[in-house]
This record gives sequence, C-alpha cells and structure tokens, in this order.
Amino acid sequence: MTIASDVDRSGPYSGNGVTTAFDYDFRITNEAHVRVVRGNADNTETTLVLGADYSVTGVGDAGGGQIICTSAPSSTQTITLLRDVPFVQETDLENQGAYLAQVIEDALDLAVMRDQQLKEGVDRAHKAPFGEEGSTFSASDVRNAQTNAAAAAASAAAADAAADDAADSAAEAAATVSGKVAKAGDRMTGELELYMGEDAGNVLLAQGRMLPKVGQYLSYLAGRTYTTVSTFFTQPVVTLEANEIHSAAARGSKGSLWATVKGATTALARLTWDDDGIRGRVAGGSFDHIMTSPIAWGASESASAADNSTVFTKMLAQITDRIDGQGKIFSVTSLPDISRFKRIGFKVGSVIHMSKDFIRGIRTSKITNGMKYTAWAQDKAYMVGKQIRMWVLEKESHPDGTGRIVLYVSDDNGSTFWPGEYLQVEAKGETLWSAGFDAATGNEYLFVRVPAGATDVPPYTYTMWKRTLTLGAGTGNYYAPFTKTPITFPVPAGATGQPVMIHSFTIGHGGSVVVGASYGEGAWVMRSTDGGITWTAFEIGVDPDLEEPTVVYDPVTTRYYGFCRNGGSGNPVFWYSPVNDLTGILRFTAPAGSFGANSLTDAPVPLKIYNGRIYAFTAFRNGTLEGSGDDELTSAFFLDFPVFAGNVWTQPSSKIYRLGTIPHREGSAGASACGQGSVVMVGSRVHLYFGMEERTGTTPDRNRIANIYQVSIPLTEYSGAFDFRDDLADNRGYLGPLYKGPENQGWFLYMDDASDNVPARVGGCPNFARHASTLTIASGVLTITPNHGYYVIDTEGAAASDDLDKITVAGRIVGDCIILQTASSARDVTIKHNSVGGVEGAVYLNGQTDKLLSSGFDNISLTLALAGSTKVWKQMTFNDNAV
Repeated sequence: MTIASDVDRSGPYSGNGVTTAFDYDFRITNEAHVRVVRGNADNTETTLVLGADYSVTGVGDAGGGQIICTSAPSSTQTITLLRDVPFVQETDLENQGAYLAQVIEDALDLAVMRDQQLKEGVDRAHKAPFGEEGSTFSASDVRNAQTNAAAAAASAAAADAAADDAADSAAEAAATVSGKVAKAGDRMTGELELYMGEDAGNVLLAQGRMLPKVGQYLSYLAGRTYTTVSTFFTQPVVTLEANEIHSAAARGSKGSLWATVKGATTALARLTWDDDGIRGRVAGGSFDHIMTSPIAWGASESASAADNSTVFTKMLAQITDRIDGQGKIFSVTSLPDISRFKRIGFKVGSVIHMSKDFIRGIRTSKITNGMKYTAWAQDKAYMVGKQIRMWVLEKESHPDGTGRIVLYVSDDNGSTFWPGEYLQVEAKGETLWSAGFDAATGNEYLFVRVPAGATDVPPYTYTMWKRTLTLGAGTGNYYAPFTKTPITFPVPAGATGQPVMIHSFTIGHGGSVVVGASYGEGAWVMRSTDGGITWTAFEIGVDPDLEEPTVVYDPVTTRYYGFCRNGGSGNPVFWYSPVNDLTGILRFTAPAGSFGANSLTDAPVPLKIYNGRIYAFTAFRNGTLEGSGDDELTSAFFLDFPVFAGNVWTQPSSKIYRLGTIPHREGSAGASACGQGSVVMVGSRVHLYFGMEERTGTTPDRNRIANIYQVSIPLTEYSGAFDFRDDLADNRGYLGPLYKGPENQGWFLYMDDASDNVPARVGGCPNFARHASTLTIASGVLTITPNHGYYVIDTEGAAASDDLDKITVAGRIVGDCIILQTASSARDVTIKHNSVGGVEGAVYLNGQTDKLLSSGFDNISLTLALAGSTKVWKQMTFNDNAV
C-alpha cells in the first residue's frame, strides 16, 4: 500500500466530558504507532499510555481509525493524535532470498511515515532566518513568540469576521450579483435536475437561493441541468434576490431549496424541500422532481446512524426511476424493494444487503462440471506463484465414505481451470482438509487424513505429502513428485487421540508450518519448526463446540488470526494470538443477530489478510434460508474486517455482506457441503470458492451432484478495457484433454509432450498410448509409467537374455492393461510366472508357465488384477511370432 497522503496528525479535539472516541486520519501499521497527547487547562501536555489510557482501532486502514479513551477528557482538555513510528529498521533481506514486493513496500512505507513524522515536528519548530547561522532560542524566547503570534492571529480573525459580515450585508442588499458566487455556505450533497424545456437562448431569468440560511446559493444551468450542490456558480444571466422573505409554510420544514426560472414559453417554477422530499411547482401545478440521492433526502450513511426507513419510504413513493445510492450503505429496519435501487447497500441489523452493482466488477463463475458430488474447497486453496491451486473432494454423495482428493488449477487468474487431477485414482476414504505452499522454500504441503478402514470413519491417522516446486520463466516445475511421511500429532491436555480434522494452513513466524486441529473436545493450533515432522499444540479452547479452526499469520502485526465454526447452537468464533506467540489465544463469539435472526452454526470461516483487512467467507449450512425449515435456499456471506487484536465483531469498520443465495438440497435437516469454501488473494482480487448442490437424489451414481463456484471481488480498479490484474476474461474456448484426430480418426487423449509419445485414442477402435522410450529391465524388475499402455522393453545391459519377474504398479489402478514387446530379436526376455511369491507386481501367466519373447514381433498383454488385496499382473494374450 502506498502513503498517498501527507497527513500525520489529527486534532486537537476539544473534550466535553462525554466523548471517548477520536478519529485519526492517517495510516498506521501497529497500534503502538499513534501517540495520544492530552492538553491540560494549565497549558501542560500529557502523553497517554496505550492499554491503560486508550485502545486503537483501524490498524492498517488507509483512512485511519479511532483511539478509544478509557475516560472522557473534560471540557478544559484537548486530545491530539500524532503518528509515532520508532526510529528503527527491522526488515532483514537475505542475499538470494525470495523477492516479496509487499515486504519491500511495507519497509518503504515506514520510512515515509518517519519522514512525515520528522516534518511535522520541524513545521512546529521556531526557526531562525536563513541568513543567520548558529542561532539559538531560549525557553522565554519561544513563550514570547507564541504570545505575540496568538495576539496577531486574534486580531486578524476579528478583522476577517467584520469583513465577512459587511460582505454578507452587501450581498443581501444588492439586487443583482454577477460572476462566480464566492460563498457556498453549508453543503447539500446530491444532484438536482431541473428541466424546464427551454434552450439556453430562451431563458429570460434564472435566480435561486437555498433558505433559510443567508449565503447558501443554488446555481441553475439553462435547459436540462445537473448540478452537484456542493459547489455553486452563477450563469451569465442570473440574479440573486435580495431580502426575499419566506414564511415557514413556504420554506417547508426542512427549509427551501428555492429556484426561479422564467423562459420564453414557461412560467416561473419553484422547488421546495421538506419532510415529503423535493417537490416542484410550475404555475401552481405539480412538477416532477429528479433528486435521487438518499443523502439529499436526509438519509445518513453513518455506521451508528438511526433507522433510515422513513426516508426510503418517501423516496419510493415519489421517485419512479431507480434510486442511486452512490456506493453508500444505509441502516434500515427491514429490506426495501432492492430492485428499485442501484449502487446501494442496506444494513439490516449487522448484515449488509447489496444491490447487484454495489461492488463494481464482481464476477460469479462455475469452475467445475463434474457428474459427481464435487465440493469441500474448504480452506485448501492457495497461490503457487501466479497459479491458483484448489483441492476439493469428489464423492458419490455427502455421506459417501470412499471419495477422492482432486486438484483444480488455474493459470489465468481464475478465468479458466484445467480438468481435475486426482491425488490418487483409487477411492480409499482418504480426505484432505489442510494444504498450502511455502513461497520461501518452494515446499507444497498436504496433510491427508487416513481412516483405519476403507471408508472415511475414525479413528484417523495422518500422512504429510510434501514436494518442492520451482517457479520461474522457463525453469518452473509445478509437478515434482511427492514424498509421503506418516505424522503423529501431539495429544494436548483435554483432548484424546489424533485430531478429527487437521484444518487450514499458514506459514508462521520463523518460517514455521502452522495448521488448525479439531479434536472432539475442542480446537487447537499446531506449529512445526522442522518442516512438518514434529509439532507443538497451542490451545484455542477446550469446548466441544469449537470446531475446524482456520488460521492465518499476518507478518505486519506479527499475530495469528482465525475463526472456529460453532458446532453447537451459536455463531462462529473469532480468535487472535499475542505477538509471535500462540500461547494465550483470545477468542470472541459473533453476537446474536450478526448473520440474521438465526445462528450460523456448523459453518467454517476461511480467511485471508490483505493490506490490513481480513477477507473471509461463510454460509448457512444446516437447514436453509437462515435456518428455516424450507429446503433449497441458504445465504452466503463475505466478511470485510479490520486486522484487529480484539473483538473484531464490534469494530465500526467491520462489515458483513450478504453475498447472495445458494442452493442447499440435502433436506431441511441435513448438513451439506453447500457453501464450504476457501479464500484466495489473486493480486488485488478476493476469490471465494465454495460448493453448490445441483442434484441430490436418494441413491448415488450421478443422482447427487455438486460443483465448485467462484465469486471474484475486485479491491482495486485499473484503467483500460482489460487488465489481467483485476479483470477475468470470459472463456469462449473448449478446455479439455480431448483432441479430434485428422480424417475422422476419432478422439485422442493428450498424455505428455515427449516427441514420440502417441496419445491414446478414446473414440473408434481402442488404442494403447505408447511410451516413447525403450524401458530396460533392472534386476528382474520393469518400472513402467502410470500413463502409458504400450512398452518396448530390453534386457539389462543389452544381454542376450534376461528374466522379467515383476512389473511396478505405482500409479496404476485395477483393470489397467499393458502390452509388452521386445526391442530386438537378438535379445530374449522370459516373462516368469509368479517367481517372486505373489508380492505386489508379480506376474501370473496362463498355464502357470513362463512365456518367452524371442522376437521383436512377439508381444504379451497383461491386466492389473487383485490376488486377495494384492495388485498383480495377469496374462490376457500372448503372441509368439518367432521369425
């Protein structure tokens, strides 16, 4: 974030014995970076103490925030707020380390803040003339200068006031005023359109005043006019009436926004502003008003504003066009007909309901199209360089215990996603709830939950899948092989066994790996400093209702933040840690009504932090439409909170937007995967990923379908018709692995990019994709790839003969078929029948006899089958074509 303003102080604010909150209008990155000075009646000053005397909100916000005093300053005291950045440089950059632009920018921001801090002090200092060298001031010199300056300022102010009074009197007495009106007076925001049907050349008279206050003028442009009433200018032929007297009835209870226009074909027209809104009359008749700004009608967008419902009722009764909210949020007791509005947000209780155009550039897209129950993008989507990676679970239905783990990838900021990639092809009941990437080391982590049996039921163990990726143009490798390591997490006090779920992922302080852990007895955070091998547990809370904790480390505030879903009957819980320490975690439950009339139970809250704000997603899950019994409709929410070490739910800048309505189709009493999602920051766009149910029948096998959807929310807008940083391109092309062959040869499945590899034909006659290279037997073992079906094989060391005892099965599933052919008629390969005792990869041959491939024309076909629970190869055909 840039430092675009040179403001680094606010105040002084006068006390009144009641007010405790005071605004500061500059950005800080730490709550300790604001200095609070109380001015006393005896002209002394006291610097208040953070924590004891005040607290700070709005840390990281570009527009600043507030300090909240523990006791209100009296009427004889003042409060002044100044930025107070320490004079240290703590950013440590290592040679050949990762280049993180945000880290560099944060350090530069602090440097500019220190410069502004110094400038503020210098500007307040008494200075000697440039021609004097070595001058000094004593304390008495400074006090005398201050006294003289104060007296001069008071004298100048009195003279200015007298001149203003004289000018106002002259203006009131004058019959006409030409040129620019110099005094605008109090502002009335919004737009007034006054249409008289006159061309500019036909206007005989245009005059106006905003009463009852003297000096408030309204300009009128001849013809069809739009005037922003915060600035006023007269036109060439304009008179301002003098000494015009308006009775209370004529003014209206809100005063009179009064304009008179006379044209060649029209009579005089007058507008008044009262409790019924803006009204107009032409020669005694009714005249349409077109002032559609809620602010102009008396609505307030203040977070603490009273109910604006009466204002909107009046507007809807008198305005036929769509009412423009100008991107503002207004509090109401109940939601009006939002189709009558544009660019507006209505806050009902704690929830903000948006018009569809309230957030400019927001996009919703469907990004998977499976005929399965594809869901649970739950807090396991992240960036690898410029690539979005999202892991999901694919099942037959929500309760299906034999699902698969699938990866979806986008290389164009989320415009399109490649076909899903299985972590393992077999459905083993293993699931994934924690995955992430460490940009500093290039390590990608998956923490796979492994059931004791073949289906997804406890007790569980965990396996860490880990690989090192390399990024860079021309050198990147996004698909290095995984290494798998069994992991045992500690059993903290108050918990039993292994976690029910390892959930969420972040890289913490000191480069540590940090995940959430959900036990049946409560929620903990796990931290590893050795790359995921050993772990230390830190308690969030021993409470069975605390489930599925999410966690993010913020390097700016050096704290951890997250949420827990409430598995009981209450709302989600926000938690945060001390600085670079996970002991002593504090937590706060969302107040009743935060998400509407019903509690948001069983709903995880994934989050990301960007530029001092927490962006999070959640949705109602059990029952539908805010907990009612009607199946089908349920609400999803976008949370925009400040990064705050305290009760974030009650902060003035915290916003809970109702994102929209999504389908819940597992019955009114069924928990579903609907809305379980992830948050990813793609540049300055927030991407939300979540499941929506599309079909839920009574049986599996394509009768239960869910897919993943993406909502993309821009935080910044760039110029141009398209900018990849904040725009998503519409996909008009086919995105899939199938290619049509020439001359109606069928469809082909892309395999890899080796020059001699032939893709597999999937239409027309069957075809086995051939591996480009000749594979060599090694100690009786043939190691094959997982994605080819036709192999040319050779003896070890080009010997005249060799035995083949075993063929690897890694990456293979039962039912796979392969064909083996020898490379040369001069070198024989004998396929041995079960020569290794029935271990995995053994070969079983027809007639229990060995088969000799003695010619380049010989081949044998095998299929992968089960011998009990062991994968072995069994013969299908053998062609002995010795020539």
